[in-house]
Amino acid sequence: MKTSQLALLLIGATAIGFGVGRFSSPKSENTESQAIENQATRITSAQEIQDQTKSSILPVIVPASGPQPLKSVDDILASESIVDAISHFDRHLENLSTDKAFSVLERLQSMPASRKKSILMNRLFHKWGQTDGAVAFETAQALEGRDRLRYLGEAAAGWSTTDIVASWDALMIASNEGALQQLPLGPMLHEVAKQDISLAMTLMSEAGGTNAGYNRFKSILRAAEENGQFGDVFNELVFNDDVPNKERYVRSLFEEWGKSDLNTPFQMLNSLGDDPLSNQAMAGIMRGWATIDGQGAFSYALANSNDPIVARSLPMIAKELVKSSTAEEMSTLFSEIKDVDQQNSIAKTIIGDLANADPHSAFEWASQLQDEKTRANSIARVIGTYAKNDYEGARDYYLTLDDPSTQLQAVTGLTYSQFRETKNINLSETFELIDAIDDADSREKAIERVAGIAKSLKKRDSIEFTDEYITMIEGRDDLSRSKKDKLIKPLLPNKKKKK
Repeated sequence: MKTSQLALLLIGATAIGFGVGRFSSPKSENTESQAIENQATRITSAQEIQDQTKSSILPVIVPASGPQPLKSVDDILASESIVDAISHFDRHLENLSTDKAFSVLERLQSMPASRKKSILMNRLFHKWGQTDGAVAFETAQALEGRDRLRYLGEAAAGWSTTDIVASWDALMIASNEGALQQLPLGPMLHEVAKQDISLAMTLMSEAGGTNAGYNRFKSILRAAEENGQFGDVFNELVFNDDVPNKERYVRSLFEEWGKSDLNTPFQMLNSLGDDPLSNQAMAGIMRGWATIDGQGAFSYALANSNDPIVARSLPMIAKELVKSSTAEEMSTLFSEIKDVDQQNSIAKTIIGDLANADPHSAFEWASQLQDEKTRANSIARVIGTYAKNDYEGARDYYLTLDDPSTQLQAVTGLTYSQFRETKNINLSETFELIDAIDDADSREKAIERVAGIAKSLKKRDSIEFTDEYITMIEGRDDLSRSKKDKLIKPLLPNKKKKK
């Protein structure tokens, strides 16, 4: 964007004028209204708990006696605590002059590469950009190493708080009009969005880029969350036909919105009517809701599983739910999803977590899955997961199986679990488990998979194991000579090539 164009845009930049009050949500049944009220109440309760938690820890972080004495820059750089270093470093940056900035930069550059150094450098250039933008930007540009591009982005972000036109022009030149994705535009867009959402969205569109644009949009959403302006972002997206990848942006907006508020996003969703964007909005709400209230989102999704968009969200919601559930709570999931159409996709998503929490219930549930392939994979996953903590118990479950395809998957899981935990395998027992498979083809495939582990052990110079494996393969009557040779050859000593 040219300087003159951006200047004109700044002069005429105003909010679009479509406030939340413009939309009149369609009247719904009492049950639906009650559901939305319950959702809002649930979120409010969670927020109250978070607020109480924050209040309870404030006296610990800020003692009643007042702030701690300011540490010297050298002490800050030597501090092992990143949080402590940031707190004191930010105080050092108050009333920052260019001379002081150069002095701090010199000390930071003497530090070895580390996460703390990177964080402090970012904060220095952001603050420096606020006090002397052009010099901070030029200094970052003169540095060496790939991190300098990130420092450029931070310097431009700070600079934008005093001169959006000059900082954006400099950033566009350095990034080849946004094409250089390694140079982050997000920090500046975040600062601009705190001042003017509409302008930030316009600048993002001008910079272009699909994936880069999406990442930059997240920076705008952070500002919207901080200032309670999700509604303004909604207006910019819905009423602007020039926004590329609008569906993806709408989904991301409603995902973030659904983490802090449910009532308003649902009202905005209703205002979209049959617009295709409503599908993306609904998917976003469900994902955001699931991350902060998995049980509430899961209950809603089960009750509204006749909605294809909600139904497709069920596996993701279930995954989020198990992340915050106790073993007892997870066990109730089995009965809740027993008759759901999406049972197979849910099983693939959460079976590992359920097996960790309650392997016995997980095995019972997996055994009842209707789809043959999903059932075999799920049982194998349960047995393999269970074997990490109780190999004998997992083996007992394996011995109850009678389906060859399930046995093949499960014996592989057992073997790999034993290998991961002990870096070795009890070959005699492994072949006993393989011989429990009635189907010859499945047995042969299982032996081939064990051969793959044998190759790994050979690389670890486990000569005893490879010799034992070769002996056992040679002694099998159910393998052809060609098959034996194929399995044994990779385990034989490598012959050195003649010069």
